[in-house]
Amino acid sequence: MSLSYALKKNSGFIISVIAGVVLYEHALFSGLKYYEGADNVVNALMLSMGCGRAGWNGILFPILASLPMATQYVREFKSGFLWLILEHTGNWKYKMERIGKNALFGALSLLIPYLIYAFQLTLMLDTAAPLYPDHGESLAHYKAELAETYPILYILMIALIVSVCGAVFSTFALGISTLVKNEFLTLLLPFAMCILMAMITPDLQWDLLCTYCPNGYTKIKTSNIIVMDCIVAFLGIGLFIIGTKINERKMGSNKKG
Repeated sequence: MSLSYALKKNSGFIISVIAGVVLYEHALFSGLKYYEGADNVVNALMLSMGCGRAGWNGILFPILASLPMATQYVREFKSGFLWLILEHTGNWKYKMERIGKNALFGALSLLIPYLIYAFQLTLMLDTAAPLYPDHGESLAHYKAELAETYPILYILMIALIVSVCGAVFSTFALGISTLVKNEFLTLLLPFAMCILMAMITPDLQWDLLCTYCPNGYTKIKTSNIIVMDCIVAFLGIGLFIIGTKINERKMGSNKKG
């Protein structure tokens, strides 16, 4: 496989990772200097993630998670290549592989920029710096005791949350893609759903943005994060199964015709 082919095949994933890193760096050089507690690595990381404050990652993560593979079904369907894939691999094998690969790349697209930036901050800042500054406040409302006592372990815990979030929202976008069959809407609708939920949830305990970064304006419960992740993931899988069945019937009818 040539380098040009590999880059073209994985261009969505590469763009997503680069965009994630750029957004983190933008937060580093534009937002952190205005926050007094940003000399603490956890506070700086949460701020850069956009946990209720500055930082675009905390808003754009549904798009970044969906870029790598969620729109691939649309391209395969429109090109007619999907029918050949189904004949070669089988229906359910294709579906399981598509869901699995999509979730994996969605998770990695959010995790890799996060880990790169977190490592950068650990080199730049003192992990022993106080979590609660003399003036101002901490951004680590979620599991604050762990953030204060074991900051590196806390960073790894957030990494797990970020990975699951990426897998969940890429799965949801994949399900949507089978119904809308439009690349732009596939990327836009998960993002729009997050913004809508942030607007209509009164106490922010069911704010989908908190599935990416659980810190911000509220102390969200772990159980709420798990429930939201499960609902969005199962909804995405359900939409994918229903949508592919509808599309396969249409393709079968067209082929007979």
